Amino acid sequence: MTFSIVARDDRTGAVGVATASFVLAVGARVPVVVPGAGAAVVQGGAPQSLRPTIRRRLEQGVSAQELIDGLEAAGLPPDAQVAVVDAQGRTASHSGADLEPYVEAVHGVGVCAVANLMEREHVPEASVTAFVDSMARGPLAPALLDALTRSDELGGDVRGRMSAALLVAERDELQDLRVDQDRAPIERLSSLHRAHRAHAVLARTLREHGSYADLVAVGEALRMAPEDPVCLGAQVLALLRAGRVDEAVAPARVLVRLEPAAIGRLRRSAGNGALEEAATEQLISLVRTSPEVAG
Repeated sequence: MTFSIVARDDRTGAVGVATASFVLAVGARVPVVVPGAGAAVVQGGAPQSLRPTIRRRLEQGVSAQELIDGLEAAGLPPDAQVAVVDAQGRTASHSGADLEPYVEAVHGVGVCAVANLMEREHVPEASVTAFVDSMARGPLAPALLDALTRSDELGGDVRGRMSAALLVAERDELQDLRVDQDRAPIERLSSLHRAHRAHAVLARTLREHGSYADLVAVGEALRMAPEDPVCLGAQVLALLRAGRVDEAVAPARVLVRLEPAAIGRLRRSAGNGALEEAATEQLISLVRTSPEVAG
């Protein structure tokens, strides 16, 4: 199967797609997102040549139903599946007669979920419910992921699991996350999304302070992605700059296990004056006493 969900957040104007399938690199083939104009998915036997056509039509401001009507009038393969949400949150879809079951399309306010080759029926309906519940608590991207996770919990693709993707456009930000080949692609995609959010927090504090100095913000990022090397490195740098060498040891040991080159980067930062050299060498010495690192 390919299960996909397209949606618009009427609070922010964000539009996006989440998708998963037992094909390689679904994120390169299914989603179409036009910031401020809408989003679509092209799956089943729908040709890739539809993607630029859909993008152009969304940019022109056509409604979701007009777009689908135009595609049908031009002729779609009998196994094509397409779903669209437009700039006003209106949705429309097409599912060809030759798609393999289970085939469904479910529409809600500002959202449409479509699927084919599902292990069981009613997956899009349950996923839209999960999406609506999540949207009541927060922004678009996590809600799309919650819908995708729900589809997976209900069985997902009858053939298995391989790839997943999240593509969301909000204001000037494009979140484009892809898992191209994995045994648990949706779980991995959710992990990437958490890292993406954490890195955004770090980027903000870096802009505001010129360095990783805000321990509160760094801690917030690390809670989102506790084993992310970027977040661990930011915490180590912030603690070193605060003179809290002993507290930096534990995260530094985890960091060095994940990324041994981190020791060299710490020494380079000390060498160019970004870190205090004696404190940095003290930290490195303490990290190297760990059997996990020394071994």
